[in-house]
Amino acid sequence: MKKKNRPVKNLHCNNLDWQPISRLQELTASVDDAIKDAKAHEQLLVDLSSQPARFDARSINMVKSLNLEQLEIAQSYLEEGEHWKSEVRTMEEHFDVTLFLIQCRKLIAQLSNSNLMLIERMCISVNEVIIIDDLKDAERPKISLG
Repeated sequence: MKKKNRPVKNLHCNNLDWQPISRLQELTASVDDAIKDAKAHEQLLVDLSSQPARFDARSINMVKSLNLEQLEIAQSYLEEGEHWKSEVRTMEEHFDVTLFLIQCRKLIAQLSNSNLMLIERMCISVNEVIIIDDLKDAERPKISLG
């Protein structure tokens, strides 16, 4: 009897279709690459934070949207790894699943940290606008109605 391959989780529904454990190495490599990308994106955010003019709301929202999508995928991989724990047959598989779970958690932490940086930048941007508006108000002559 042929083993049925199950598709990746549909992120827009609650039921999870499990991947076969044979995809573990492929998904681990995918998570490793995503961690490298997330670190590079975070470094880009750090570099851009010193250039506020290039760090506009549109860019922030685009990166935040991408990070949230990546977080959903990482969370589904984490759930996949937890499911695989019940399918482990050898010590090597146990080690590989445990490593996969650790990498998924690292990816989630990295993406969460980037999102915190974005939120902080958004707050700074809003405060800058408020301060600029306050300064403009202070420069305007006061008109007395009485």
